[in-house]
Amino acid sequence: MLSAQPMRAPVATQPAKLNPIFQPNAPKPVPTEDVPGYVPTKGELDPTRVLAFKCAIAMLFTRMSVLPELTATITGVNLYLLDLVAPPAIIGCIMTGGFGRAFERTEVILWSLFYLVMCIDVPFSSWVGLSFNRATGYVRTDLICLYIVAGLVLGWSDVQKLFKWLAWSGVLVIFMVFRYAKPDNEGRLSLDGGDIVDSTIGNSNDLAGHLMLVMPFIGWYAMEPGRHFMIRYPLLGLIAYGVWCNLLTSSRGALVAMGLVVIFLAMRGSAAHKVGVLVGIPVIAAVMLAVLPTDNLVRLGTLFGGPVVKGTASEEAEESSASRQYLVEQSIKFTLENPLFGIGPGNFSNYEGLMAQAKGEHGNWHETHNTWTQISSECGIFALVFFASAMFMAFAAVNRLYRRALRAGHEQMIRTCVAYQASMVGYMTCITFLACGYRFTLPVMVGLGTAMNYAGMRYLDYYIPPGATRPVPR
Repeated sequence: MLSAQPMRAPVATQPAKLNPIFQPNAPKPVPTEDVPGYVPTKGELDPTRVLAFKCAIAMLFTRMSVLPELTATITGVNLYLLDLVAPPAIIGCIMTGGFGRAFERTEVILWSLFYLVMCIDVPFSSWVGLSFNRATGYVRTDLICLYIVAGLVLGWSDVQKLFKWLAWSGVLVIFMVFRYAKPDNEGRLSLDGGDIVDSTIGNSNDLAGHLMLVMPFIGWYAMEPGRHFMIRYPLLGLIAYGVWCNLLTSSRGALVAMGLVVIFLAMRGSAAHKVGVLVGIPVIAAVMLAVLPTDNLVRLGTLFGGPVVKGTASEEAEESSASRQYLVEQSIKFTLENPLFGIGPGNFSNYEGLMAQAKGEHGNWHETHNTWTQISSECGIFALVFFASAMFMAFAAVNRLYRRALRAGHEQMIRTCVAYQASMVGYMTCITFLACGYRFTLPVMVGLGTAMNYAGMRYLDYYIPPGATRPVPR
């Protein structure tokens, strides 16, 4: 008979050590986030927020690609595409607390203060009715983009999805340029000279600026690891065509912007990339300039002090430069005369013309051709401070994310940050020669920058680099 075996006392086991940033009873990781243990926020899992975010992507794609203008050209009618996707995005942002989340970001607060100053300026405007329409229209169609992007983009996968569709919006813009853009009376490529009427990017300079904004997103999508060569190389070809189109616009501001973007990319790249950029880009540029039509080449040459010949493109370029210089000088003058409230949002061209007529002169009756002095002269110095601070802080927020991603060795995030910054470098250079202070593109880029910082920093809080034992600290 077997003797009873004595019962053993249970062996005490040590609880598994958890990374301090992991939570024991956290919900399951979001499948789209490829970092182990990632704990999504409540908003990321909210199906209403997910649906609103998809509508936001559709809204931004529609606006960035100027799709309504293309469909109106093809069909001859306004299909009101934005009315289909914008209301659900706005309502979803409100229902899921997106506006509250947006106002947790300093950049959003600064841009909102810019708009608040704009509203305060209206009663003091030289033309109250015009400024009132500008202020109310801006909040309804442009400012709202800031809150939608900053409030609905929560995870790093959201950032990647948004970048993807911004890239495809750029592809559609380049297609529209290929199909509809034509040289104007001065030989400059523009959509105004084609079949598209009243395009928001119809002017040669506006078109070049918009191309500078979207091309870095196309480059980001094309260069993602694993991208099929039948997608990658056609997209890179589209970027080359976009650069060619920028040269055909004869926009000197865009030429400066392209130079600065090349320098920026060279600074951000590895040693091999620096050599490739600094050697390859000048060779490509030399080939393009060699086959560029004479009028375009002559106009661009005036940027470097080329000779002015009467009756040629150089004479028109010289007159354009003189006009721009006059407008900038007048905008600075109006800023100093009206430092607090400005002359009223949207009023520069009318105010300048009336002031000139009062002196017995003809006047220019044109916008400032400089976004920074456009805001200072029309809305005052405080508005300019909030406006510029928000943009530079958004750029700096992405730069902080870039440096942390660099320390963590997260290549995909590094490329994403570089693409955003390249877009900002090019676009902010272009708007220095354009009047784009009230365009929707600026709130979008500010909202995107602050959303990237939030989502990327949270992602890196959980991302453990290969060979490390813990995430890279902030």
